[in-house]
Amino acid sequence: MTGVNMEAIDSARVQRFDVLCSSDPSHVVHTGNTYLQDVAEGYLTENPAVRINMTEERVTASVHIIGAIRNHKGRFLAKTKRGTWKDVGNQLALRWVSLYLKRQYGEEGGVGGGEEI
Repeated sequence: MTGVNMEAIDSARVQRFDVLCSSDPSHVVHTGNTYLQDVAEGYLTENPAVRINMTEERVTASVHIIGAIRNHKGRFLAKTKRGTWKDVGNQLALRWVSLYLKRQYGEEGGVGGGEEI
């Protein structure tokens, strides 16, 4: 993954494939967040052996998912204290997607879920 622009982004400039890294329930329906869900489900369906509760496998899946979103010019944005959105970069995106996968698919045993060793 390549570097990203870390400048603040006005809310009006949030784009279609941008993922809003937020726990705010209203952001779940943003197009970029639903695209994240579609990409994650697609990856896990194509790779049924992935055990999401295994950290290494979850990180590998996260890297592929982030790459797919970034290839569609999507960014991973978090809201600043000033109310603007800022690209969190690849390291925080990796943490956020990994946690998303663990919460959505790992603990419940959903698509790609597995047992902790």
